[in-house]
Amino acid sequence: MNAGKNAGQNQSPQPAVSSESQFKEVNWFVLEPRKNKWLVDGLLLRRGSSLLVGKPKAGKSTVARNFAVSVLKGHSILGRSVEVTKNKKACVAYFLLEGKDDERAFAEQMRAMGVTAEEKDRLRLYVRDGKGKLEERVAELVAILKSYPADLVVIDTLRLFTGKAVKDSNSYDETVDAMDNIEPVLRKAGWHGHLNAVHHGRKDDEKKNQMLDSILGSTGLAASFNTVILISHPDDEETLRLVCSKQNETEKAFGDMPKTELLCDENTFAVSLGRSFKEMAQQQKKQQRVDLAVKIQRYLSDHPNCTMPDLQESVSARKQSIVAELALMTQLNMVTRNGQGTKKSPFTYTMTASTEGDAAA
Repeated sequence: MNAGKNAGQNQSPQPAVSSESQFKEVNWFVLEPRKNKWLVDGLLLRRGSSLLVGKPKAGKSTVARNFAVSVLKGHSILGRSVEVTKNKKACVAYFLLEGKDDERAFAEQMRAMGVTAEEKDRLRLYVRDGKGKLEERVAELVAILKSYPADLVVIDTLRLFTGKAVKDSNSYDETVDAMDNIEPVLRKAGWHGHLNAVHHGRKDDEKKNQMLDSILGSTGLAASFNTVILISHPDDEETLRLVCSKQNETEKAFGDMPKTELLCDENTFAVSLGRSFKEMAQQQKKQQRVDLAVKIQRYLSDHPNCTMPDLQESVSARKQSIVAELALMTQLNMVTRNGQGTKKSPFTYTMTASTEGDAAA
């Protein structure tokens, strides 16, 4: 009898069995390929989600509103076409949760972007009108989308939508749990549109080597969205903005959006793409070489037979860059080099007579 009692005591405790199934098997082989899967070609999935990231005043809300208007009108944006469903005009729901009296600025921007009285009913604006829990906000969003099945929902900003559900923005568990209570709930309720969330980026975003490191908070946030779009503002004293994307689904014609100059019309607020960051870097490097060459020519014109240390101190550039420019100028017979390159007979440089006039100009 004791043996039976001991045997019962040695048995491992059985795991608790939930009455609700945690998994559902899917027969993936019979699933048809998605048709018209893009809302914004190669960037925003029709049934998907995106996170629009940027530090304060980088222009992320302006970009989000451009997405809203482009979807509303069926116009292209950032060089991508908007795929509007045939025989159906697109609808947008914009949740403006940040700022004081920002609905007036929103209205001004929408008018400047050309939204008409006929289109206004397909672009609905919602602002905060009380406090509550994340579950309550999601439940209200579900109710709104059942009566108004928007093709695009913009949440500006995500942090104010999640609220106290994410007490520690760096907590992976809290972040993932909050995200699991937003889009999956909307999908379960039958909504098939695109969810775009505006979110703050780190203030030192341009110093990061990886764009996903620029997202403020846990890494779980990036994992919760199909597309992450980063708006960078490297220098607060300059107007330059850069935009790039990281996606888990892309089109061969596009791929991830490389870092590109983001332009904004100051009158219409319309955004467009400018030069690629690679082109900008090449142009800057080329201009730096031109500027250095001009400095060298001017100094040599005023100081014939100068040495490398004198030249380096005057033009304030790396020795390697100066040597490269001098070699090119010597090859083109713009500069004459004398000396043996030793301590007793260092190299000296002088402008040739035929180029001195050009340098002085």
